[in-house]
Amino acid sequence: MGKGNPIELVRDVGVQAQRAYNRIKKEGFTAQEDFFVEGAVNSHVLITIPAPPERAHLRFDYIHYSYSDAQFAGGYLEVMDGTTTYHVSLTSAQGWFPFDTTRWAQGQAVNVMLGNGGAGIAGSLNILGVRYEYLEGDTVE
Repeated sequence: MGKGNPIELVRDVGVQAQRAYNRIKKEGFTAQEDFFVEGAVNSHVLITIPAPPERAHLRFDYIHYSYSDAQFAGGYLEVMDGTTTYHVSLTSAQGWFPFDTTRWAQGQAVNVMLGNGGAGIAGSLNILGVRYEYLEGDTVE
């Protein structure tokens, strides 16, 4: 017989697999989802991402935005979770922002609003990679 006891090896692999499963379950996230809204002319575009279950953290990867007219007067983007507000003025008719390292407030819904781009202009908003995460050390009620 080669090195090591095969029964112990299988037992060790089983223990390692259980630890990996427990870590994924504790630090896991729901399947990724995308949100897309195309707004009406002369109005804001709002997406509300529901509050995560059991005090998890909400995360997403990117926000893509666009306005229907390249000659728009300017707009803004706001991301709000009840605790933090991220606000940026927009100077181009389309673009994107990465949010892959941002973890929003635990257990809070997040509102993403694209401001009106000017008279006769419609906006669209796309949020990519929305997921809920439980992190090691978080309290789950």
